[in-house]
Amino acid sequence: MQGGFGMGQMHAWVQSCFPSVPSKVPDQDSVKYNFESCYSGTRVSVEFGRGEAVFRSSNLSVLAIIKDVISKEAATTKTKLDVKAPVINEASVLHVLQLLHPKLEKLLKLKERVKFIGALTELKAQQDDISFLSPDLKEVLKRSEELLEEHKNNEKRITFLEHVLQQYYIDRFKFRGINVKHRLGEVNELINKYSWEGLVQLFAAA
Repeated sequence: MQGGFGMGQMHAWVQSCFPSVPSKVPDQDSVKYNFESCYSGTRVSVEFGRGEAVFRSSNLSVLAIIKDVISKEAATTKTKLDVKAPVINEASVLHVLQLLHPKLEKLLKLKERVKFIGALTELKAQQDDISFLSPDLKEVLKRSEELLEEHKNNEKRITFLEHVLQQYYIDRFKFRGINVKHRLGEVNELINKYSWEGLVQLFAAA
């Protein structure tokens, strides 16, 4: 992005996006910061000086948030700002999905296993011999208390990750001028019948 902002002004805007940025404005012509998400592992880099700032990230949702925050700040101070859409690298889109995939898969697998606990507990109470159960079901029965404890906040985590995917889906196409909000139901369907192949296909370039 380019515009009529000074070093200190952009530094304040970046700080609005990333509170960990030091409050003191660096005494130099340009500065660069790097950030990493503790949740997803995606990274963001920002390099700026007087009149110009460049933000880079594989996470398009982060870039969308930065764009919105800084645009509002610029509008408040009536500062001229020219924001260019990012160049979308399809490999980067896939990279973000690869980071989110194991998290979602783990949460959904736990949800599926917990479904069997009630029936398995009742089965065990009714008959002594449960050797016919599959190794996986035996493990579910053996670890039932542990799994139930782990599952306490599982639905909230799934809902959160579903929201992350929905927003990433919107932002992935928004920068190309395509509105896909009417297709968010497809993200919900994917969560209910999840597969890696389905995730990749959903986010494929239209």
